[in-house]
Amino acid sequence: LLYQIGSGLCISRHHGMLTASVDDGSDIYYKREPMEVEMLYTAPIETTAPAEYSFVARRGRAASAEAAVAVVVLFALSYRVLRKLVKGVSKGKANF
Repeated sequence: LLYQIGSGLCISRHHGMLTASVDDGSDIYYKREPMEVEMLYTAPIETTAPAEYSFVARRGRAASAEAAVAVVVLFALSYRVLRKLVKGVSKGKANF
């Protein structure tokens, strides 16, 4: 799955790996809930819980708070849909 946020921040999820990129040279930071500490993103993140991660791109002192919120919401929704689909398939029915 690939998500592009208006600020140029792109987040992708593929085979349990989260990858982030920007098109303007900004620094990318992430944090994993429930921790409050932001870490500098330097490499893809391997995870089974993508909904716990939020990303933000910063250039200088400005922050893209809207992008971080949007990414968290998108990952949470996609995780719920995927989990429900897998649960339905395991019971022999795809239930949304």
